[in-house]
Amino acid sequence: MHNYLELKPANPSPGRFSSAIRLVILLVGCGWFGGSMPVSRAADRVVVSEKGQRLIMNSGALALELELSPDGAVLLQSLRRVPNGRDWASVGSAAGINLRSDLVALTGFSAVGGFQHVDHAVRQRPDGGTELSIVVEHRVTRLRATLMLTAYPNSPVMDLCLRLHNLGDATLRNLSRFDPLSIALPIPQRPYRAYWVTRNSYALKQADVAEELTVDGGNWNGPTAAGWLALQDPASEEFLISGIEWERHWAFDLRREDAGRALRLSVGLRRAGTQDLALGASMESPHVFLGLAKGDLDDAANVTHDYLLAHVLPPLPTGFPFVCYDIWSTEQENVERRILDEAGFAAKTLGVEVFYHDAAWYRDSDVSNKERWGVGLGSYAEDRRKLPGGLRQLSDTVHGLGMKFGLWVCPEMIDVTIMEREGIPDRWMTTAREQFNVQKIGGWNPLQMLCTGNPDVEQHLQKQLLRITEEFKLDWLKWDASGLPGLDILCDRPDHGHQVGNGSQAAVRGKYRILDALHEKYPALILEQCSYGTRLDYGMGRHGARANWLSDSTAPSSHVRDNVMAAAYVLPSACNFTWVMRDAEVSKPQTPAFLDTIIRSRMMGGFGFGTLHGSLSECVSLYPPVVIEAATRAVKNYKTYRHLLAQNVYHLTPWGKTNSWQGLQFAARDRREAVAFFFRNGAPETERTFKFRGLDAQIDYDILRLNTRSKESTRGDRLMQLGQGVTLAGDPEESEIIWLKAKGAP
Repeated sequence: MHNYLELKPANPSPGRFSSAIRLVILLVGCGWFGGSMPVSRAADRVVVSEKGQRLIMNSGALALELELSPDGAVLLQSLRRVPNGRDWASVGSAAGINLRSDLVALTGFSAVGGFQHVDHAVRQRPDGGTELSIVVEHRVTRLRATLMLTAYPNSPVMDLCLRLHNLGDATLRNLSRFDPLSIALPIPQRPYRAYWVTRNSYALKQADVAEELTVDGGNWNGPTAAGWLALQDPASEEFLISGIEWERHWAFDLRREDAGRALRLSVGLRRAGTQDLALGASMESPHVFLGLAKGDLDDAANVTHDYLLAHVLPPLPTGFPFVCYDIWSTEQENVERRILDEAGFAAKTLGVEVFYHDAAWYRDSDVSNKERWGVGLGSYAEDRRKLPGGLRQLSDTVHGLGMKFGLWVCPEMIDVTIMEREGIPDRWMTTAREQFNVQKIGGWNPLQMLCTGNPDVEQHLQKQLLRITEEFKLDWLKWDASGLPGLDILCDRPDHGHQVGNGSQAAVRGKYRILDALHEKYPALILEQCSYGTRLDYGMGRHGARANWLSDSTAPSSHVRDNVMAAAYVLPSACNFTWVMRDAEVSKPQTPAFLDTIIRSRMMGGFGFGTLHGSLSECVSLYPPVVIEAATRAVKNYKTYRHLLAQNVYHLTPWGKTNSWQGLQFAARDRREAVAFFFRNGAPETERTFKFRGLDAQIDYDILRLNTRSKESTRGDRLMQLGQGVTLAGDPEESEIIWLKAKGAP
């Protein structure tokens, strides 16, 4: 049993904690009264202390020191890893937020910004974090800003969020920017090197930061970068990492300041968010995280993943990532029978664990076999022409086969022919410059876009999605935000509950609230993001999404490997899903070695099979027998090592090189197990030696090569220092999987 004691000073002085300082001390055991009180270790808790005008927040792995200056400034005095990391603070620089409006322009809480310190306090959060809130108020406008910093025991990463509240006597006009993170970094001897991952086409990018750099998240259904940035100090082998939990219109900015002596990092929304803050109104920024890591880029990624899994993403269920099968049909004849037959094949032959129906399950969906998934979209009733028994019968059959059942939805888009029948009014649709946003594709009915920033739309979609989850007994819900490709959808209707300039922000918040409602009522439901625009969105993760569909461009296998290996920096690979589908590689004769490679290329993360184009001719049961045999064998192997895909990841080769070997390794956090994937990738050399990472140098490992099932044993230090040879001489596209387990482990 743990007891918590709150210590409060009797008479807090002005300029110190104006409300009582609450220092939470962890006490082990119970009944401490009358006996000695155990002294807690720093690693057991987050310690917030105050020395003069300085606040120090120490998680046991990360220490942040701020000074609350009498002139109203909030100054960064130290930011470092505990116990002996480099200091990332440009000492004495303004920290806090960036703010832009008609009356207020601020870079950090500086002495000339017109803000004064009002209060600060500490509270223990239900999620185990310790939150330090710092409240300042603008002297003229009475705009109150509360910066909330949350640290977790032993974590080198903290969360930041900003809340604004207008306490003045007038509306604050044209608030266009409010970044929850704004800190200045010292200039190192050698330039910082920035790393990020693009998600319009997956790639690892890097650049030395001489003067400035902007990494932009892109637009609605037009993404550019993923919301993760790693900034390396080459001299100290340390990284500063940051992430933003929001879908679009954000940016990381790095800019020189203080006559070139510092580099300011700012993270927040940049576009599509101009709004007025009325008297008494409040608004809150996206969550941003900030952390420090020692080592190389993989170490920075692993620190990020540990934080996400512990404090952002919902818990991953036992057995995750599940083997999936996604099926859909735009045919008219014998659809239900063929899908039911395929479900039996998926469970009994392939070993599939989640069987879900993609598009065209809804009333009046396409029956022309032309991949027109938008026909009938917006209805939440089954198409009984194709599924006379209904989705509940399909769900019951799938469950009876021992699999989970899932369904695809595309909530934001609607077929205009459905609107009148379903009672969906025009006033729910997005507009830009008084024109409806309409997608027109030859042979389709026009599609319009619902504004999830409208409370009526939010309520409608929440009601429908909760209903079908219950009615069809869903275990998996695939949320696709496809539609209107390439357009930057900014709803500017003034009658939607949002303002003309902030429709994008309102829509994202509405979407996240719908996800919250689903996750709260059905916490075991697997929510999957599936669209071009929402790839690798940390925001959907915070609001319940566990799975991330990487791309409809899920072939050829070399392209998929590049996608998976790039995305592995941003999210744990277990959360990133790809398919085997009936593409050119699968359809034509291949060597057995290349067949293994085709399937293994999708098995370095969440894995499944799919009918991408909505035709039952793509069903896996119709693949050549040798492909089915290879897939069945690969699935059995996958289930033995997939638990490692949410643990530490190491890129054993540089990302993105063609005709060059590829290696990706996953290692258990306790260092007792690992699995590594090797692909010759068309390289001329047939042999390579790879040094493993993340092992225990002092123990012996049993080594299993899946190609030959050969076994040997080697000590951990030898595997990491001298490496292990891999020979792939049979085919230029051959691959190998090597599985390591501590000797004697079950």
